[in-house]
Amino acid sequence: MSYTSTHGVAVLKEYGTSFDTRIMPGYADIRPTTSDQLSGKLHFAIPRPPTGYNNIYEVKIGFSSQSCTVDSFSVWLGKSKKIEETDLQWTGTNSSAFTTAMSIQGASGIEVIIGVTFDNASSTSSLKIQSVDLKYT
Repeated sequence: MSYTSTHGVAVLKEYGTSFDTRIMPGYADIRPTTSDQLSGKLHFAIPRPPTGYNNIYEVKIGFSSQSCTVDSFSVWLGKSKKIEETDLQWTGTNSSAFTTAMSIQGASGIEVIIGVTFDNASSTSSLKIQSVDLKYT
């Protein structure tokens, strides 16, 4: 078993997303800027695992939130979406193990895309992302 992680500060907002992103010590603080856009996608490039670890079997998203949920995530290998989970409604750090391990052999890159929804655009609404982790066998 092995892990690879990317820090929350590595977040990239999807094109057209108007969230405010502040890089803080140890996390990225994401906030809505307008009530017209309370949902969006956040992208994370994940480092390749050590040699010999070729199957992903779990995704973990380390975060805390105020008036925000993580609704979905998808794992991409290169330009192909390999797995997607929706209707999550996570409000804090959580993980999801796959029923079948996903092979990454020959993949050109690994990306995790997270879907988030804020309840409102108040000054207290925030998503603090510490990390996105993948577990391998």
